[in-house]
Amino acid sequence: MTIRLRDHVSLTDAEDGSGVLLDERSGQYWHLNESGLLTLRMSLVGADERRAVIGELVRAGLVVRR
Repeated sequence: MTIRLRDHVSLTDAEDGSGVLLDERSGQYWHLNESGLLTLRMSLVGADERRAVIGELVRAGLVVRR
């Protein structure tokens, strides 16, 4: 499933590798940690969310692929 941000929502990267989603209509924002940002970015380009999460866990050295 491919997703996209609504026209009134912007995504900004932070210097620490995290990100911020801003709903420009309401002024609400959400802070995404590095894993959340990676999962969102991969989902925006059509990647499977489970693969995105697993890839992040592999890079962190927490799991190995079999």
